[in-house]
Amino acid sequence: MELLDFSRIDGLTHEYQRRVAKVIKDMYPTVRLLKLVPGHPDFNPEKPYALVDEPELLPPYVIKTLHESQIDARLVAELAMGDSMNSDQVDKWDVLAKAQEALDMKAELEYYEERKDLLKSMVKSNKHEYKHDGHTLRK
Repeated sequence: MELLDFSRIDGLTHEYQRRVAKVIKDMYPTVRLLKLVPGHPDFNPEKPYALVDEPELLPPYVIKTLHESQIDARLVAELAMGDSMNSDQVDKWDVLAKAQEALDMKAELEYYEERKDLLKSMVKSNKHEYKHDGHTLRK
């Protein structure tokens, strides 16, 4: 039986790309970051990634196509800058710092969720020793 390969679903292969996609999804529930397939009308081999808005009762549309190197905190900051009403009053460096902070917090949250799952499985286990990442943990 073949395991499910999540990179085939949205095309995002790196963990950092997935984290940026999750932060964008938390900020804007209808916006998705994904990799366009070669048959898509907006597909560009140099910029294969896209921000796609999928509003209710309207057809989805591509907001922007992106190169792989553009998927980072700058993308989150750009979305936040475009969303603000008074973009001339917003400090761009402050928004970029907040976007990076949001990505760091998301990474920390994922780490703690993983640790929580590990501890749950340790508590449920009948074993006195538990191996994880090359370390032996004892109850």
